Amino acid sequence: MYYCQFKDDPTRVLVTALNDHFELLSRLCDLRLGLDPSPFGRLFFAMMHTTQVHSDYRAETNRQSKYEYYSVLLAKRQQELGEHLLDAQQVIQRMQRIMAAKRKEWPSLEKLFHAGSSATAPPPPEEGLALFCSYSHKDDGLRNALESHLAMLRRDKAISIWHDRRITAGTEWKGEINANLTRADIVLLLVSADFINSDYCFDVEMTAAMAQHKAGSSRVVPIIVRECDWHSAPFGKLQALPKDGRAASSWQNLDEALTDVAKGLRSAVAEIRTARGESS
Repeated sequence: MYYCQFKDDPTRVLVTALNDHFELLSRLCDLRLGLDPSPFGRLFFAMMHTTQVHSDYRAETNRQSKYEYYSVLLAKRQQELGEHLLDAQQVIQRMQRIMAAKRKEWPSLEKLFHAGSSATAPPPPEEGLALFCSYSHKDDGLRNALESHLAMLRRDKAISIWHDRRITAGTEWKGEINANLTRADIVLLLVSADFINSDYCFDVEMTAAMAQHKAGSSRVVPIIVRECDWHSAPFGKLQALPKDGRAASSWQNLDEALTDVAKGLRSAVAEIRTARGESS
């Protein structure tokens, strides 16, 4: 996974290598599960077209005069990339559901998954929607308190929760974060001044999460944990929690604020499952 970027321009395009997915899909297609890998081919070529725009721009001798032309061209390529990404994500999610359902029937499926994917790829999803927490470590206490308030959703097997404190010793942490962010159904942004100030939280995790949100493969939910200037951020137009986007730390009772967040997330989970035709 790497970023393409115009010189002196904050615009970035996230590009993910597809070799591992192609390998895994080919193995699963051999099992005649009705998986169609063609969206990955279209996504691959869309990525190649996007990176070619950057390459052509870097090769220009007079970039300033060509900047607007390449910006418009890049926007078109990004739109194309997002459309194909959504198709590919749906194949991945179908693949993961099949694997999760067949684990008991096919004991060797876990081995098959690791044979066709990178070492940092997550195992087939647990029951419930995959929830990823993006947060500043300075808000670790608030993240931990929120996780406690989501315990009923977890016990109901409505969600499984992942954050970087679950990374085990000796693991390549960036790969773990990227893998779990990519497979997330819901991405929580625990917003505070420290979150916005964090280059990794804001420029990497939030940027990737918003791309997935735009493609329709994940839903981004901002959780305002501490007061800050967040309305002009890329996620500023999304419905935030707690109620009215009022920072959790500003409530008289923090438990009431986090209970409001939990109820809001329960509604979001029900909406997503209904849209997928799953029982609540």
